[in-house]
Amino acid sequence: MKIRHFLTFLILLSFSVYSQDPKIESLRKLSIDSLKKLAKERAKLPTDTILVDIYSVLSGKNLYKDNIESKKYATIAYKLASKIKDEDGMASGRNDLALIELSNGNANKAYEMLKTNLKYYSSVNNFFDLGTNYLNIGVVHGSQAQYQKAIENIEKAIFYYKKSKAPNTRLAGCYGMLGNAYSCIPDMEKSIKNYLKADKLETEINDKISILNNIGKAYSDFKKYDLSIQYYQKALLVNDKIKSPYHYMNTMLYIGELYLKLSNPKKAISYLEKGKYYAEKENHLENKILINRNLSEAYSILGDYKSSLIYLKKYTELKDTLNKKSNTAAVKEIEAKFELERQDAKLTLLENQKKLNEADLKKSKIVMVLGATVLLLFIILSWYWYKRHKIKTLLNLQQKEQFKTELKLKEVESTLEGQLAERKRLAQELHDGLGANLAGIKLSVINHFNKLGDKNESLIKDLDGVCNDVRLMSHNLIPPEFSKDTFEQIIKRLIQNYASQTQTKLHLNIDGSKDLEKMTIHQKTLLYRILQEIVTNAFKHANCSSISLLVTAFNDYINIIVEDNGIGFDTTKQFEGIGLKNIRERIKDLNSYLTIDSSPGRGTVLQFDIPI
Repeated sequence: MKIRHFLTFLILLSFSVYSQDPKIESLRKLSIDSLKKLAKERAKLPTDTILVDIYSVLSGKNLYKDNIESKKYATIAYKLASKIKDEDGMASGRNDLALIELSNGNANKAYEMLKTNLKYYSSVNNFFDLGTNYLNIGVVHGSQAQYQKAIENIEKAIFYYKKSKAPNTRLAGCYGMLGNAYSCIPDMEKSIKNYLKADKLETEINDKISILNNIGKAYSDFKKYDLSIQYYQKALLVNDKIKSPYHYMNTMLYIGELYLKLSNPKKAISYLEKGKYYAEKENHLENKILINRNLSEAYSILGDYKSSLIYLKKYTELKDTLNKKSNTAAVKEIEAKFELERQDAKLTLLENQKKLNEADLKKSKIVMVLGATVLLLFIILSWYWYKRHKIKTLLNLQQKEQFKTELKLKEVESTLEGQLAERKRLAQELHDGLGANLAGIKLSVINHFNKLGDKNESLIKDLDGVCNDVRLMSHNLIPPEFSKDTFEQIIKRLIQNYASQTQTKLHLNIDGSKDLEKMTIHQKTLLYRILQEIVTNAFKHANCSSISLLVTAFNDYINIIVEDNGIGFDTTKQFEGIGLKNIRERIKDLNSYLTIDSSPGRGTVLQFDIPI
């Protein structure tokens, strides 16, 4: 939710792909249809920077609405700019493509494009676009929960915007992004301070409403509910000037959610019903889902279970609709292909009819038209049957594959149970056998040296180290009982166990513990072993005084971030040991990959996602 909150301003800042050029600003005022027509006319002339700018603006206008179209136009703009060696146009194209890649979830690709632009804009002292580029890099870092890096880059953007004397609306956007970043850290004082700066500078009404809503959300997050209500009400008053259904929908939803927090279901219902009206008007599926869920909860608190059930059913239906969107898209693609073939058949029929008219064979014409019509119907019905049969066959194959997968999972779980039992036995042997013997040997050695009058502290210290290693090995081998305890409880015990054996400070933060239980036993076991290995590696090699572990569970994946303040290492040169290789292999078994951010003297950050 923090990352989603951080990206609230991404659509608001869509203007950032354009240069500070009067020609670009005049093109932005044109509609998409007018721009397409203009592009068609300009394409007849030799390629120039104006045509590049037209396609760049077309890309920006489609951004976040239709990313496929946006990427198409951005690619055309970049290729045309390359053709005529227009460096500014190429940089603008890379900027457009970077924002598209970011909105599609390809943060690393977006970052590399923006880094290339930094070199160019620095070389030509283009401070305005340099500010835009740093702002977009800040957005990329924010999307990856790297909030400190996001703040550093947004502050650079402010510096260059001020240096280029950029309009206040640009600075307002930057301060709004800083407010989001500090809200995610969280730092209430700095978050609110930057939001208020944005509010003061912003003059564009749509952006101002978004900023006021963000201030309201920030105060709500920090439990300053009275101030939160004040800013939501300000957003409504400003929106009364333009009467935007979209902004009414969002603000009504936020106020309704706030009154639910305050256990005031009647007021919550009042605002949620208004929000529902505007969500229906805007046909905004995601907000309709949220509003119906909140209305069900509000009526349930009031004891009106009949109304609560009605909204709960509606919420379930809308969720199903959202889940079916991908399937609907596939069906539409098949229908489009079918329609194209139907149109082709229709054209063939018209051509035949034209030939019959020219030959003036009235009777033959009727026969041929009838025959062609019957044939067309037969082709359409045959094609429809074939497609339906193909889809049915595909579904059967998918069901068989799913059955095979389930069998394999059961085999893996059985093998895993055997391995866990053997680990438990080995752990008991180490603890009760070897551990007890070592403790006895240690006492005998101490008694022996006491009789000799020699303490020999170094030998005793070495024996203590061996005993601790055996104890740690036995604890690590004991498999956690996932069927009895929650994963959160098991991880907390793991961290407490490590904390009791070292001076290193360990910090654990778990968000979304219910979603953690969606993992299978196999996934839980692998993740448990991965976290064991990461923390053990940090103890042994990082020479750190603090380790932070952040586990965030979402609806369909779990994000893991482990950070230490140790010596760090050069990821491009460091040879990976067995421990790190084991970690990568286990993460690969979870259908994921490991990202490492480290440099000498700056600690290490490990991050990966687990699909659930």
